[in-house]
Amino acid sequence: MSHVHASSSLARFSVQTLRCPLDAALAVQDGSIRRGVAADTAGQVARGALSESDRDAAIDSAGLSGEQRRAVEHITGGEQIAVVVGLAGAGKSTMLAAARDAWERQGYSVHGAALSGKAAEGLEEASGIASRTLASWEHGWKAGRGELGPKDVLVIDEAGMVGSRQMARFVGETERTGAKLVMVGDQGQLQAIGAGAPFRAIAERVGFAELQDIRRQREDWQRKASGNLARHRTSEGLSAYAERGDVRFSETRDAARAAIVADYMADAAERSEGSRVAMAHRRVDVRALNADIRAARQDAGELARGEGDQGQLGREHVFQTNDGKRSFAPGDRVVFLENNRELGVKNGMLGTVVSVEPDRITARPDGLARAGGEQRTVSWATSDYAAFDHGYATTIHKTQGATVDRAFVMASGTMDRHLTYVSMTRHRDQATLYAGKDEFKDGMGSLAARLGRDGSKETTLDYAQGFAERRGIAERFGVKSDIEVERGNDGQARQRLGSEGSRDEVGRNPGIGDRAADRRGDGGPQGRVAGGEGVKSAATAAETPAAGRSMFAGLKLGAGRGRPQERDGALSGRKGGGSPAAPASGSAAARVKVLAAVEAYAKAYQDAARMKTADLPVLQHQKLALRTAGAAMEKARPGSTQEMASVLKHESLSQRAMAELSGPARAAQLVAGMDRERQRQVQRETAQQGMVRADTKPGRNEAARESDAEKHVRERDKGLER
Repeated sequence: MSHVHASSSLARFSVQTLRCPLDAALAVQDGSIRRGVAADTAGQVARGALSESDRDAAIDSAGLSGEQRRAVEHITGGEQIAVVVGLAGAGKSTMLAAARDAWERQGYSVHGAALSGKAAEGLEEASGIASRTLASWEHGWKAGRGELGPKDVLVIDEAGMVGSRQMARFVGETERTGAKLVMVGDQGQLQAIGAGAPFRAIAERVGFAELQDIRRQREDWQRKASGNLARHRTSEGLSAYAERGDVRFSETRDAARAAIVADYMADAAERSEGSRVAMAHRRVDVRALNADIRAARQDAGELARGEGDQGQLGREHVFQTNDGKRSFAPGDRVVFLENNRELGVKNGMLGTVVSVEPDRITARPDGLARAGGEQRTVSWATSDYAAFDHGYATTIHKTQGATVDRAFVMASGTMDRHLTYVSMTRHRDQATLYAGKDEFKDGMGSLAARLGRDGSKETTLDYAQGFAERRGIAERFGVKSDIEVERGNDGQARQRLGSEGSRDEVGRNPGIGDRAADRRGDGGPQGRVAGGEGVKSAATAAETPAAGRSMFAGLKLGAGRGRPQERDGALSGRKGGGSPAAPASGSAAARVKVLAAVEAYAKAYQDAARMKTADLPVLQHQKLALRTAGAAMEKARPGSTQEMASVLKHESLSQRAMAELSGPARAAQLVAGMDRERQRQVQRETAQQGMVRADTKPGRNEAARESDAEKHVRERDKGLER
């Protein structure tokens, strides 16, 4: 089932009618797909595994699906910003190939961009759109090169991984130049590296086409499992694999890793022409998998061991890489870890070593061929380019957008549902998940719970705008986001970049009344249109539940499991008089600021905690984020760092909220916990007032207690930073 989710358009992108070129482009792509099916089934017919009549039927029925055709029609329309949300393996690249053809037939130049070099390479290979990284585009613009114009289309792939600030720059550039911007991604996969979730926010506000029919996996049950993983039903998705023996538990993590190595070697021996990859979230696991698989290949006589000449196997040489010394021999798998234009390699690109010499390696990158089909090779001096490593296993982040025949996944407690979704949807034929009982003591129950945790990022729109608009106070407090879509007097929506001066414009902006109408259901992104039939009428849209509600919808601020009087006092002061540090009663602005500050601190805290859990050093930017978030939280709610330290040390409810929840739900639970701690502190102070000895100076106990609390905060944060 497919949908086109529609809202009011942005400023229209000047484009001639594309109907005839579009039909021609769709027909070309259908023919390409049919030729691919014919090539894939030729071997089956030759072996007698498939009859000629069944082959002919498969070829005749091949082509773009209905939802792919509607997605092409959606993004080749006149809107200046167009969005496609597609599940993993739903055929986004195939759809883009048809759209590229349609645009080029009309004389438009089509360009591609992605956060990583590997993703940009994948976009170019699969769709034919010449692509480079977002950073490369920005660097060119600063130097006055590569500027877009009204006859340009820029496609951003894996747009869900782009942070708010960077996305804002691209939205602003297309607005300035009149170019068209197309974003393609899946907000359920890996989250943005930077702050915010702009892809989801923009999709909710400008409308989007959706690709839901998964095509990558060959088995029906695997496609259904991928759908469950995409829709946050991680337990159901993993259960489907467990029922077929593809979730395997070993007594320890080391034993689980050994099982991956054995299965990897067996698959390589059985299907030498197939593609495969082992993956893990933690780099320490990736390094161990690479070392073990390579050692197994040497034991099997597939790779040279030592620098002496070993006939056809060649010889092994040791090289200094950015991550330490590594040994390579002909036949080794290699992964490139930095973009290099001179070599023509991208970060995350895999290849096979052809030959090794002192200070030089020659490798054949996967999937890259010269005109005429000849495989090209890359040769580099390791003293000039040292960003490479063994490529038998890689991190899950580097596999997003990749497709292989067989995937071997190492589970760890640091994974969330997004990492699980990506890792278990890279395969065509089979994926197997391996776990150690020493880390997942309750078997499938604890595995599904930990791998199903939500790690979604939010934007300021989820907090400030959604909260303020539903309460009719957005104009009063000047709520803005880095990326905003608003309407002008002509009824058409236009994108704006947030700025310091923009808050003053909110109160006098005539478009605010239109946004209020959106909330009532009179129009906007809530309309859900099936079959690409256009925007629903206002009356129909009013009957449709909001598809893109803010994450604060229905949230009871300050709700917790404490006593009723404690819950009632959360965020707005306690009954019967509260601490002067508490936010003023009824202050919606203060509530929004406290919630946002607490969640920002929780994210920084969890980022650092995950590194410590993985036995990895906390990075400098994570240390800075932790200190900055703590200062912001203290400013929004004085005394909050002491309260947070106490509840995370002593209160199990807050500990679970920090570890297991996310977003507004986590923020509300943590604030409720801090309110309970503040109430306990008031009770302690009251009880101590009659117990202070005559020779004790006033305020001495309070000062000592505050000093101890501050010391605990410093020690805890320093411990995380270390």
